[in-house]
This record gives sequence, C-alpha cells and structure tokens, in this order.
Amino acid sequence: MKRKHFDLMGLKHFKKIQEGLNNVVENSTIFPIFVPDSDTTIESRTRYIENFLPELLESSNWKDCHLIAYSISGLDFRYFLHKNPKQTLIKSLFTLSSPHRGSFLADAVDVKKMKSEDVEPVIRAMGVTEASFQEFNTKNITAFNSSVVQPAEVPLFSYSAEAVRTRNNEIYQTTHQFLQENVAKGFNTSNDGVFVADETKWGTYVRSLSANHAELIGVGDHSFDVQRIYSTVLKDVLSYDQSLNKQK
Repeated sequence: MKRKHFDLMGLKHFKKIQEGLNNVVENSTIFPIFVPDSDTTIESRTRYIENFLPELLESSNWKDCHLIAYSISGLDFRYFLHKNPKQTLIKSLFTLSSPHRGSFLADAVDVKKMKSEDVEPVIRAMGVTEASFQEFNTKNITAFNSSVVQPAEVPLFSYSAEAVRTRNNEIYQTTHQFLQENVAKGFNTSNDGVFVADETKWGTYVRSLSANHAELIGVGDHSFDVQRIYSTVLKDVLSYDQSLNKQK
C-alpha cells in the first residue's frame, strides 16, 4: 500500500526524513502543510488542515492512510479528527513529542518563571510566536482534553523524546535543564528541551525516542541519524497496519 505522510512544517531538511521513509516503504512521500501565519492557534491551524487534507485524501486512490504528526501538530490533528468523526480514510494518528497534557515550559513562560530571551529561540524554532506557544499551558490543554474526543475508529499512538545532554542543540540547553529541575513532583523529568516525556504520552504510548525536539525532524546536529527515528516509527505504523489487515 502506498502511504503519504503529513506534517505542519515544510522545510528542506525533510529530505533526510524522506530517505528514511523510503528505506522502509517504497514510494513513500511527505506532503508538508504550510501554515502562513506563525501567530496561530490550534483552531486556526485546524481550519487550514480542513481546507487541505480532505481534498488531498479524496483525490487519491487510497483505501486508507495513517497520519504521523510532529510536536504541536499532534493536537491540531486531534482537533481535526474530533471535528470530522465520520471520515473513513484515516486509520490512525501517531504523534511525536506532542504536548497532549499541556506544557510546563508554557506555564513557566506564562508566569515569567523563565526569561524571555532563554525561551524565545526555542519557540521561534517551533515556528510559532510566544502568544501561540502559551496556548499550550496546562490549564488550556486540560480544557482542550475535556472537550476533544478521539474517534474510536482512529486510535492514537504517542512517542516521547529525550535529549542527550552531550548532543543537545545549544538553544535547548537552558530549557532542558530548567525542565529537569522544575517539573511538577511525580513527573518524569526526561525531556527533549521543549516537552517533558509525561506531557507527550496519550492514547497508546509506544516508546521514547532519543533526540531533542529539533532532531526529531532532522534539524541541528548534522551527524544525527534522523532516518533511524523515522524507520523506527514507520515500522510501528506498518505493524499496526498489518494487524488491521489480519482483522479483515
């Protein structure tokens, strides 16, 4: 089966990810979704997805597909599925380091517990503004989770990520250490420089990926093997797809 993959960031480094996908599935293609305004919300980004994704899916000859979403786009696609529960082409959603339970870092920005100059490069690297990032504070996302329903026919599989200090991108060093020292009691302090592992676990938790937040999409250390990350994830997707076929 031919599969195509979606993400909210369309950058040249996706060539590395493309190569990793091709090592597992023939004719696999990434379709970036460009959101033109960085000062966005979950709702506005979802409207953009609604204008693009259904037409793309309907114009294909696929019987079904699986979505892989990175970072905050995981919540955008959750909201898309919530608003479109009758769609039948999408069979699963896999999210990579998505803040499903809110963000301690967003909380810290909100109450000025961290200096703006320490957080700004991290937020800029995500392609959003500080105002957009603050939408992911735990209060807002708790409310989001109470109202957004995941369709039973589209299970969600989540991955966390953990940065290795010796390989950490410079812009994440301060936030990585802050999260290790300041997350709420009882939470696992492992993090990718942006989100703590426990924040990103939702639905069926699959595994932790060894990468900082940027390395998950091939940004930063040129020696980092992003193909390994996507080969791992795609094998999990294929395993789930095979289990569906056995049930038919």
